[in-house]
Amino acid sequence: MKKIFFKLLPVLFISIACSNHDNTIKNLDIEVREKLENLYLNYIKLSGYELNELDHLIKVEDNKVIRLYFPLFYNGEIHYDSTSIQEISSFTNLQELNLFGLKYYPNGIENIKTLKYLRVNLKKFNNFPFEKFKDKRLETLQVDSLQDSKLIESIYDLISLKELIIRTSEIKKLSIKISNFKNVEELFIEGKINTLPEEIKSCSKLKTLKICSDSLTSLPDAFQNFTELKMLYIYSKSKIDLPISLSNCKNVILFKLSGIINEYPECINGMDSLGNLEIDCGENGGFDSLSDGMNNLTRLHTLRIENPKLKYLPKSLSQTKLEFLEIRGAKLKNYKFPIEYNQLPLKHIELFASKVGEFPPFLYDLTTIEEIKIIGGYFDSMRNPQPQKNWNNLKSLTISGTELSALPDSLGYCRKLQTVDIQHNRLTTVPRSFANLGERLCFYWFGNPWKTLPKEMDWNCRDLNPCSVGYSNLPPAKRR
Repeated sequence: MKKIFFKLLPVLFISIACSNHDNTIKNLDIEVREKLENLYLNYIKLSGYELNELDHLIKVEDNKVIRLYFPLFYNGEIHYDSTSIQEISSFTNLQELNLFGLKYYPNGIENIKTLKYLRVNLKKFNNFPFEKFKDKRLETLQVDSLQDSKLIESIYDLISLKELIIRTSEIKKLSIKISNFKNVEELFIEGKINTLPEEIKSCSKLKTLKICSDSLTSLPDAFQNFTELKMLYIYSKSKIDLPISLSNCKNVILFKLSGIINEYPECINGMDSLGNLEIDCGENGGFDSLSDGMNNLTRLHTLRIENPKLKYLPKSLSQTKLEFLEIRGAKLKNYKFPIEYNQLPLKHIELFASKVGEFPPFLYDLTTIEEIKIIGGYFDSMRNPQPQKNWNNLKSLTISGTELSALPDSLGYCRKLQTVDIQHNRLTTVPRSFANLGERLCFYWFGNPWKTLPKEMDWNCRDLNPCSVGYSNLPPAKRR
């Protein structure tokens, strides 16, 4: 067996080498290289690249061209040659074709049987014959700058699509023909629509739905049909009414919601599989508190809330699996964090411009915490953590823009601590134990009224004066 193995080993290496050899532009047939040279001639002149260096635009596999990408020229006077691009259809093994920078239709591309992905920039095209792809096997279509409603009508007939991305600045309404997309798994609409048609319920294979529209105000009560939905993104600058049927999306693992949100959407609590929840209430939105029903979200590991009116976090959050918590722009000055939060497996917490009135006591008990970031607050002191027991995983501590006047001495015994940012507080010195942290510590100190430093350190207050850059690696302990 050993003899057979060692006889076959060179053959295996040669096979692998040939495989890699066939995946480069320079090893293509001369005729194919000449076609590519003509296609990208103006791009090569403008960019300074050679043809062999265009692997970011041209993908080769088994000595066949399977992807062509035509990026947009920043110099409006230079374009791809209108005659040369008619050769694109001769690349009969193409799987991906990105025509973003073209303004002419390459005739015959609809007959490329292997074509799965197509991207078109309609800002360049006066017209695009989507109807030619009606009975083809196209799986992914990305359309940028769609403005003609007649063109979108022809897109509805592409029933083979599994992924559809439409970016439009003009179209305000989608047709009931959206029900044709029974095979679509990923749908991304960016434009000025204010709602979706009820007929979207026929898109029952949806796994990702992303709607970005400044005008979006409502969604149809059709989410009970989306049993396979995993990712949901809703972005607007208007007040949004969410349907109760969202609670039936039992398989959604990520939900990002942005708009004028004036109350916590209770339908979220029915999303049993939800792991990542992000809510941005907008400058003109906001609500006082999250829901006590969040204890149903037992798989929640990431929570990000931007809410200018938030004053209260429910105790029920302690029953989740929260690892990342970010609260931005809240009003938590009079809020007392539940001590039950010390049961959370938190690794990262960020309280940004949330006006906290105290350093959250539950943080002292966490053994999993790796990063603490509090920017803006009214507290002036901290307790001594127990680094041997709790903060032994802490890598980064940021407390900035508070009234903090002293740091706990035990902070210098957090062995994994690599970054301390204590800018813009009321600190006059640092603990003697900081000398233990050595050169590995990145120290941000700007904006404090420094007076004295421990003799164990090689710095004096002049090193931390207000004119300093405000950042350095901490020097080693004082040399004797």
